[in-house]
Amino acid sequence: MSELRADVLAAVPSIRAFAFPLARHPEDAYDLVQATLVRAFRRLSSFEEGTDLQSWLFTILQNAFHSTYRKHGCVVENPDGAYAARLSCHGEQESHFQCKEFLRAFATLDP
Repeated sequence: MSELRADVLAAVPSIRAFAFPLARHPEDAYDLVQATLVRAFRRLSSFEEGTDLQSWLFTILQNAFHSTYRKHGCVVENPDGAYAARLSCHGEQESHFQCKEFLRAFATLDP
């Protein structure tokens, strides 16, 4: 197991080289490498001997990247509320009720 840990640490330069083009920012790439190493060490017992360690680590890195991307894709910075104000629209319920009220009143008229 300690030999496997040493092999994972020896793969850090390759992991880092793979992370930089994905993350595009150095600080994000370092975070991605760190997340990859944490996940790899937590799941070290699930690594199958005889398989390619580097491919396994790259898969973990890609999954970490996609998880992070999904999280950040759903979050929009909006400190002053201006972005939310531009996106908001008024509900259409009022016009629906006005139309129903009109039809009800129209039905009561003499032909």
